[in-house]
Order: sequence, then structure tokens, then C-alpha cells
Amino acid sequence: MTSPERVAQHSFYPFIRFELIASKFKPDDSGKKTLVRKERIISYASHVDSNIYSYYSDLLSEKYEVELEKHDLSQSILAFRSLGLSNIDFANNAFDSIAEIGDSTVIALDIKGFFDNLSHRYLKRAWGTLIGHSKLPLGDYAVFKSLTSYAYVDKRKIFSILNLSLNNPPNCSTKICSAQDFREKIRGTGHIQKNEKCIGIPQGSAISAMLSNLYMLEFDIFANRLAKSMQGRYYRYCDDMLFIFPGKYESIEDKIETELGKYELPLNRSKTEIHIFETKNGKFCTEKPLQYLGFYFDGQRKFIRSAAFAKFSNNMRRGVSLAKQTARKHNRIREKKGESIRFIWKRKIYKTYTHLGGRNFITYGIRAAEKMKDKTISRQIKRLWGRVNREVHHANREVI
Repeated sequence: MTSPERVAQHSFYPFIRFELIASKFKPDDSGKKTLVRKERIISYASHVDSNIYSYYSDLLSEKYEVELEKHDLSQSILAFRSLGLSNIDFANNAFDSIAEIGDSTVIALDIKGFFDNLSHRYLKRAWGTLIGHSKLPLGDYAVFKSLTSYAYVDKRKIFSILNLSLNNPPNCSTKICSAQDFREKIRGTGHIQKNEKCIGIPQGSAISAMLSNLYMLEFDIFANRLAKSMQGRYYRYCDDMLFIFPGKYESIEDKIETELGKYELPLNRSKTEIHIFETKNGKFCTEKPLQYLGFYFDGQRKFIRSAAFAKFSNNMRRGVSLAKQTARKHNRIREKKGESIRFIWKRKIYKTYTHLGGRNFITYGIRAAEKMKDKTISRQIKRLWGRVNREVHHANREVI
């Protein structure tokens, strides 16, 4: 499906849409922690559609990278690029920039409802400008239309119609239904909805991330120039912007809000954070540590935010509890057969929740400690080994 003519004639399937809900405790002004639920709508495309989106994303990425290099933005735009780096590297580079500049002001800004607020009119113009066409070619226009006037179906509804399990869904390489089933059971029953607005693209497709970066290109050029005019640095990770510049606080929020207005994007003022880093009594510090990409920096230490450890502990306890329930189930069968009972199986637990595993939160923390060269993270991670073993020990006592 690389032929523009075939893409132009292709009928794109609706996106399958679902809500991704994350809950966390967040302190209010009085310091009291309240449970906050954050919902993010994710959409994914059919297999053929995903291949088309991937192909056009690659074509746009080549030209986009050239523009970043031309405008000295390669080190500023962090998300959705093949840099071979992770959040650890991005956060560490930002923290090192602050330490290098010394006494400085750091301003963290956030765009409200990023993917949901991208203007179709401006996106089309930015797309055409990047590829050097005032009018989008046939294939590009077909992809553009499928992502702006997009159709979608609710995952729960269609899984129910097709008798598929939400808890044990089909493999991602497997079709969930035939073309005939789609026509008769989904399209024919009126379950397809369509985006009627002039804003917003689905978050989750193979090209959405690329288009979000492309949309912000002109703004990024402006923001980078603003930062450099103040002898500072500018970083953007998706909808999170970070400005670092030497000296005391100087307001730039109005300038940023005005510039974002040109692209019909709202600044989320409630999430604006200002941090003053300065040397006091020979110690480089700030009153409130800067949080960036899951890490904190207080001028002296780099460490992982506490909420990540709370999430890890909750997940670990659920994992051990599931292992305990499984062991009990198998032990009942063993007792009936006259066999001796066994403790819980620890291999999966250790693989998922300790440094003995391949890729998990603990090994992520170990990599962070090594790259950031900070023993604070090592101390944070070290105590989790005992926490896992205590849960396993308690579970084994309850199994017997």
C-alpha cells in the first residue's frame, strides 16, 4: 500500500477506541492527598491501516528531521523520535543543563488537551509546507482525511458483539473479525461514530505522534529562539515544555500563551511550575524540587518520584496475591491426590519485580542510577528487594 493512487482509493476502517485510566494521590494546597483519576483516550487502527500510517510517518519523519537540524532543534524535541535514548537520558540532560547554567530559573509549561485540540486547518498547512506542496497529494490527503474526519468504535461494545474477552484479548497480529462480520455486526448496527469537529486527531495511531511534532514545528522554532535570546535552553516532550535560563525569574508565560494561540492551542496555566535554582551557603539548591519525566532534581540530588514507588508496591502486592491464589488452587488439587502442598512460584515474581528480571521498574531504576550517577536512586531501589521478599514470605505462610 505504498502507491498514492491505491491509498487514495483505500477505505480506512474505524479506529478501535478505549479509555486508559490512571489513578494517583495528589496533594492539594493544604497538603492533603486526594485521589485523582486521569483519563486518556487511545485509538488503534486495523492492520492494513497501521501499515499505511507507518509508511507515511516514515516519509514525513525524514523531512522533519532535516528541519530540526536546520533550526538547531535536534536536542530540544525529545518525544516520538528514533534517538536511541530514554526518559532517563532526557531528564538527566535537562538536570545537567541546569547545573551547567548555575543560578537559574526553570519554567515548566503544559498544553491542555494536546491531541484533542490540534486544528485540522493548521495541520494540513503544516503537512503541505513540510513536503513542499501547497495542496496535499492524493495519498497524503487520504491519510490526512482518515485522521481528521476519523471514525471510531468503542472497544467494549464491539468486543461484546464479537464475543471477545476484554481481559484476554486476541493477539495483536490476529484479526478480531472478518470484513463480512464488520459490515453486518458493527457497521450495520450503527455502532460507528465520527469526529465531526474541526479539531483533534486520534492518539495511538502509527502516525499521530509524528503529526503532533510536525504541528508544533513553527512553535518550537519560536520557543527555541526565545530561550537562546535569554542564553537558555528549551526542551519539549510531547505537550510538556521546559525553559531554563540564567538569572532570576522573568515571566515568559504570556509570550508562550500568545504564540500557542496562533496554533489554536490552549496553555494549561494550572500546571505551570516555576523553580528558582540558586547557590545558598555554598550549596546549589531550589526550594521545591523540579519534577521532569518521572524524576526529581533539587540541585544536589536526582531521584525517582515517590508516586512511582507507590505504584510499584501496589502492582507487586497484586502480583504476589495472584500467585498466592494460584498456589492455593493447585494445593487443593494436590491434597485430593494425596500429594504434598507447595509454596507460591517465585520465578515470575522475581522476574517482574526484582533486579533478576529483564526489563521492569527495578532494572529501569538501576539504569537511571548508573546514567545519572546518583546514589540516591540506588538507595531508593535497594529497599524494594526486602519489600518483595516480605510479601512473598507472608504469602507463603498463608498458603500452608
